[in-house]
Amino acid sequence: TFGAIMIALDHGVPREMTLKQMLEKYRDHRIEVIQRRAAYDLEQAKAEAHVTEGLITALDNIDEVIRIIRDSKSKDEAAEGLIDAFDLSRIQADAILNMRLHRLTELETKELKDRLKELKQEIEALFALLDSEAEQEALFLEELDAMVETYGDGRRTTIVAGDADFKMEDMVAQEDVVITVSHQGYIKRMPVSLYRRRVTSGKALAGMEKYDEDFLEHVFIASTHDVVLVITGAGQAHEIPVVEIPESGRSSRGKALHQLLGFDAGARVAALLPITDYEEGVQLVFLTRGGIVKRTDLSEFQNIRAGGINAINLKEGDELLDVRISDGINDIVLATAAGRAIRFPETDVPEVGRNAQGVIGVRMKGDDQVVGMVVVRREATLAVVTANGYAKRTEIGEFRVQGRGGQGTAALSVSDRTGPLVGAKEMLEGDELMVITAGGKAARLQASQIPVQGRTTQGKQLVNVETGDRVVEISRVASERDTAKDGADTAEREMGDQLELVAAAEPEDE
Repeated sequence: TFGAIMIALDHGVPREMTLKQMLEKYRDHRIEVIQRRAAYDLEQAKAEAHVTEGLITALDNIDEVIRIIRDSKSKDEAAEGLIDAFDLSRIQADAILNMRLHRLTELETKELKDRLKELKQEIEALFALLDSEAEQEALFLEELDAMVETYGDGRRTTIVAGDADFKMEDMVAQEDVVITVSHQGYIKRMPVSLYRRRVTSGKALAGMEKYDEDFLEHVFIASTHDVVLVITGAGQAHEIPVVEIPESGRSSRGKALHQLLGFDAGARVAALLPITDYEEGVQLVFLTRGGIVKRTDLSEFQNIRAGGINAINLKEGDELLDVRISDGINDIVLATAAGRAIRFPETDVPEVGRNAQGVIGVRMKGDDQVVGMVVVRREATLAVVTANGYAKRTEIGEFRVQGRGGQGTAALSVSDRTGPLVGAKEMLEGDELMVITAGGKAARLQASQIPVQGRTTQGKQLVNVETGDRVVEISRVASERDTAKDGADTAEREMGDQLELVAAAEPEDE
């Protein structure tokens, strides 16, 4: 199938039409052209017939015409004389006075009479055409056939039997693009050539300054032949080719993901992963708020149908919190709202299919829930933020490796003053955190502002939370260091090191 939006000017007004409406409007337009042309031709034929009748009258009375002209003192006097003598119009009199002598021959007289006969027949035919809709439609079809005869040619496409295995991406030139996704779920793509990378911090929102309640949460480089895997909090996986992501300017947020993929507008996006190839051996690590983890091979997510597919079977009341790509040999750190954290080898999590539930990653007491996951691939710190605005960073190396399913160790000493943990993120020097409160306020914390402390400390209050308000969400804002190099390793992109970049992208200077 091939979809087309057909817009045309209908009497000066742009209108969107169906195929039938477009054909009907074209027919009506051609009928109008025929009517206006016929009306013009009729006026021209009547004018010529009128002059021809005058010339014939003059030739039939040539002696008297010559006498009147010779006796007149001027052209105007001769014209008046002819008008009075033969009941002519001024146009006919002027035509007689401008007639050349060679038209006085008998042959010329016969030609004029034949021409007058033709003009009368033409006038009669034009009157009939203007009075008959059937004749107008018949002429329209004749002209359409003539157009086909003149400009039409045979089909140039050859249709042969056989199977074709190609995707739309194969028809598009392969090039790297920058993809941005805002916190509120708006996505767009831009050519890499429009951007240069600049080591800086605090440069707000990379072209989204006019959206007070939104900010860029993900920025990464992908190929036009890649796809983006989008997984919602309800555990549904959707896929969108990079070439189908709308291309927009720097100051635009783009288009809402839920409109492009067809899921509910209120659905939360748990993960957004650029995928080059659904190869075997690459793992997706899933985490739910209830502390359930599972690993599923990336190859099981090939050929996602429209409307999405099930990525994980969630227990009632549970929600998918995060999904990360891994190579299967890393450690996983989970943090809970009660201030506990557990670190265990990824190999402790069995590899299962898409529809499996997974296994317990951390055991929690009461109404505790998981607030964050880090796949450990480098020396970094675990940044945690509490509901009352307390934050700190702890070296990930301080969390000893233990078996999956335990209660973990202290990550922050939670108290009534600090409030529960609301998020945990991997953080390196130069990174930033965006901290969002229930009241809609947002604060940006640089890594240098967040103290590095031990596991059992409370951290430092870095966000002033007003009475009745609380921190509800944190997002990592990656530094310039994390922008992929031009032509970054495909393998590195496949490993899902998502570049949650806000401040680094700047347009090329003109």
